[in-house]
Amino acid sequence: MDAVIFMARLRVVGYRAGADGDPFAGEHVSSFDSLGLDAPFCDAVALEGYARPTSVQERAIPLLLSGRDVIAAAPTGSGKTAAFGLPLLQRVASGQATGGLVLSPTRELAAQVG
Repeated sequence: MDAVIFMARLRVVGYRAGADGDPFAGEHVSSFDSLGLDAPFCDAVALEGYARPTSVQERAIPLLLSGRDVIAAAPTGSGKTAAFGLPLLQRVASGQATGGLVLSPTRELAAQVG
């Protein structure tokens, strides 16, 4: 499988895939529901106080929901756990075949992800 690799900045900027399929070109995304997450997941995110996805979330969530592999690097606190966790949970909840591998460089970060 092809993996999509990108670096994300902490500021909130992101785009839906353009007509040519480029995941980094297209219209601006400003809400979790526009990323393709089902309503229960959007509601859960809103209940936690998050209104807008971060850059890494905007880029990774649509790709992961479509079944693509993603390798992402972003600063601490940028929302990487939700970026891979929300699509993984949605795919499991919908009964889709799903696998995930999350690597962490330290025990402290692994504890945050787990």
